[in-house]
Amino acid sequence: DRMEQRVFLFNSYQIAISSWINEKEPESLFEAKVLNYLGDISKEKVELINSLRKLVNPALPSTNSLRDLYIEETKRYFGEPLRQCLNCGEVADTVNGQCFPDCSCCERFYIDTLLLVNKFIKPNEMYKEMFRFHQECLLGYMFAINAWLIDEEPTLVTDVLTPVFIRQQLVEQIPKQVKRLLGTRTQAKEWLAGCLLRTIKGNRSWKLEDQMINLYPEASSWLSFIRM
Repeated sequence: DRMEQRVFLFNSYQIAISSWINEKEPESLFEAKVLNYLGDISKEKVELINSLRKLVNPALPSTNSLRDLYIEETKRYFGEPLRQCLNCGEVADTVNGQCFPDCSCCERFYIDTLLLVNKFIKPNEMYKEMFRFHQECLLGYMFAINAWLIDEEPTLVTDVLTPVFIRQQLVEQIPKQVKRLLGTRTQAKEWLAGCLLRTIKGNRSWKLEDQMINLYPEASSWLSFIRM
């Protein structure tokens, strides 16, 4: 349900931002993303985050206020407001002659942009930061799902690269979570997990970037054993 997703997403941001303000260690990948995006605390960041927190409210009827803040801040930092959702590439809705995303993932894109906006001079540098988190997570889950399918000890992301976002204790959580959620192996689960692994490998979001997951074919070795 769209509203349930919105409540979960906004609550997750509120919890993660509180962890940043209170200088706590991240307890989830989502918190790790938010804490890394925000970086060190400064007066300017706190002022922006306080404005953002008022708008990250699932009770608000629309994203208009959130989008207004996004337009204002991206224009202030980059000279012009950003117009495209980097999650799906969708452009929609015209405001003062400019197009802004109105897709189902636009709220997350608006918020992530506002968390990062004062760290970069050029938008493409900010996009690379978003892309890096996205790819580290995908690679971590690919290794975990692949390990479950081939019934071997999982390779961790930290075994093959130095993550920017995923700290060691969080890296170790991923295969444990995957194993716990999948539970006892059945043919149906194996087929579904295999389909998921194939879907992640074929992920083509962020079309302008090279996919990090293509650099590690061992993260989807199970696919080479079967025909789907």
